[in-house]
Amino acid sequence: MDVHDAAGRRVFAGNGRANSVKTIAGVAPMRVYLGSASGVQLEINNRAVAIGPQFWAGDVARFEAGADGVLRRDSRVATPGPGAATPAAATPGAAIPGAHPSG
Repeated sequence: MDVHDAAGRRVFAGNGRANSVKTIAGVAPMRVYLGSASGVQLEINNRAVAIGPQFWAGDVARFEAGADGVLRRDSRVATPGPGAATPAAATPGAAIPGAHPSG
């Protein structure tokens, strides 16, 4: 997983473990890249957010996450990926800005 804040600063890079939670904070929108993203649950500002099919290419997801919990296509890449957030966390092997895992 790779996460950059609105200023383009990397706020997280690394892997997660199954059933783990990662919390990431930063200025939205945040650019998020999730490799091996199946099973990741995303929460932004304490609200569950679904990662829609438009953000997936195989088992990889790319998007910008807004503090409002809305995901958007990543404006810096041609492939899908939106939205950002503030404090966040994710489960099974990934972390997400303003995201929080649920279940």
